[in-house]
Amino acid sequence: MRTLNILFVAGTVFLAASCGSKEPGNKEAELEALKKQHAELTSQIKKLEASLNINKEVSKGKEAVIKVESLAIKPFVHKVEVAGRVESDRNLTLTAKAAGTVTRIHVVRGQKVKQGTLLATQDADILIKNLEALNTTLALHTQLYEKQKKLWEQNIGTEIQYLSAKTQKEATESQRAALIEQIELSKIKAPIDGTIDEVFAKEGEALAPGFPAFRIVNNSSYKVKAGMGEGYISKINEGDAVELYFPDINKSFKANIKVVGGIVDPVNRSFTIEIPLTKPDESIKPNMICYVKVQDYSNPKAIIVPINVIQHSEEGDFVFVAEGNKAVKKPIVVGKTYINDAEVKEGLKEGDQLITIGYQDLVDGQPVKF
Repeated sequence: MRTLNILFVAGTVFLAASCGSKEPGNKEAELEALKKQHAELTSQIKKLEASLNINKEVSKGKEAVIKVESLAIKPFVHKVEVAGRVESDRNLTLTAKAAGTVTRIHVVRGQKVKQGTLLATQDADILIKNLEALNTTLALHTQLYEKQKKLWEQNIGTEIQYLSAKTQKEATESQRAALIEQIELSKIKAPIDGTIDEVFAKEGEALAPGFPAFRIVNNSSYKVKAGMGEGYISKINEGDAVELYFPDINKSFKANIKVVGGIVDPVNRSFTIEIPLTKPDESIKPNMICYVKVQDYSNPKAIIVPINVIQHSEEGDFVFVAEGNKAVKKPIVVGKTYINDAEVKEGLKEGDQLITIGYQDLVDGQPVKF
């Protein structure tokens, strides 16, 4: 580095001198001055080079204390991490089926309910009174029909009288059934088993169809959805094992991919994967962020070294190994890296004594001791 600095200074002086004076009479003097500077710089460079060589020889002769690791063939796995979120097919927002004022809320937030549980009741007094009146009318029509039927069976009266009584009774029954259905519309019930996650409705407040009244969730159907870059579409398959990490609760789980999307989004060039949570933790909630680690590469028989022992030079990457009592520089070809490990494609073999401590200042051929 010092050599480069000296050369840089010399170049700067040369440029400054060449631009400082353009008179023909000064050129010879400038040339002599530059030659003198060049001679001085050359002398300094030679001294520095000699000093560096001496230092290398000193280091080469100095015994270094090291620690080694015997390399073995191991499986190497590379994973890619993407962000996803928790979703649920049973995360439902319930609305009123008919307009009306809420007369009573039957549940509270956090309450577990079964399918069909009554959640809220709307005002249906008029419909109930109409039903009571219709019940009276139905009772009368039913009585008239039964009497007319008995007379008809005894060949008393006309067929028209019998059919008229029957029609009136059936029409009233239909009206009653329709009115009961209308009354049922004033009741909001749970469509699934689950937990009341939110209560939007309030007693005394008017509700209309389309406006949210409750949110109910069932965590037995939670799943994680994440987007993968299209470059991984041939590397990821249904059933592949993944690791899920939820940073908000600091918990990790193992799972398997159930669905691999077959369409690439033209906007972000990604496809979707889905991972079901078969036994979700109670602390996991819908829309929670989840980091998904998906395996995209594996080598069952790899030479693996710590990333930190790999050194770099203009010729390429290298490490030091101990051979006998000497450190030997080994050029290597690095494959995939993951977390703190690197896969070595070429340059090392099983049984090599990789120097893991004391490698920083080593020189090729330097004596070492364990």
